[in-house]
Amino acid sequence: MVGDVVLEKATSKDLEYIQKLNRKLFVREFEKYNNLLNIEWTFGEKGTKYFKELIQNNFVYVAKINNNIIGYLAGSVNNVNECFTEKFAEIENMYIENQYRRLKIGSKLIIKFKEWCKENKIEYIKVSVWSQNIEAINFYQNNNFIDYEKTLICKLE
Repeated sequence: MVGDVVLEKATSKDLEYIQKLNRKLFVREFEKYNNLLNIEWTFGEKGTKYFKELIQNNFVYVAKINNNIIGYLAGSVNNVNECFTEKFAEIENMYIENQYRRLKIGSKLIIKFKEWCKENKIEYIKVSVWSQNIEAINFYQNNNFIDYEKTLICKLE
């Protein structure tokens, strides 16, 4: 039996747990979708700085069961392109431990992120997903995300 899921704003005490989950995300995505990922980034200097800044200045929530972190969502306000009339927020990364998937924990984290976005006067949220990751695409579509843009790459010979 799974205990109750508690969502909490991440603190600096959660950093290492979030990094461990992010590393699992990177390994999974490296093996299945993108072997260009640097799976060592998460615990490197840049990865550690990235997560510290997200926790301190943006949105990082953890999902806990029996006081154990079993997932997280990290998001931020994305004002990179000033040609847009509205501010966007972006789900930077999210991971739920395999045994806790299909329990709507990811959807609960997205609802929490949407609430944060509304409080910060943000009207749109975007997320990037590897095009081959049909499971993630279906998950986001089930949470009211629609196709918005495509990014194409070309390997130079």
